[in-house]
Amino acid sequence: MKRLMVFGLWLVMATGAQGATQPGLKLELAPAGQDVVDARVSRMPALVVPKGETVSPFLEAGPFTATWSGSLRLPLRNRY
Repeated sequence: MKRLMVFGLWLVMATGAQGATQPGLKLELAPAGQDVVDARVSRMPALVVPKGETVSPFLEAGPFTATWSGSLRLPLRNRY
């Protein structure tokens, strides 16, 4: 039930008034070895968590996994 509520929140955040997706990446956070319990739209793939702190208000401090998913829109001709 919790995962469904969090996914619904992500869906509301990621879609605009006309149903178009906003720029960003989907970030899924989970305690080590468990299913996703927190998902959100992230502007960039960067994460800093000080030792002893929690990565999310919905998770307890401790080992966790973070998974970003999405797509990149890059100009065809550019230097990378």
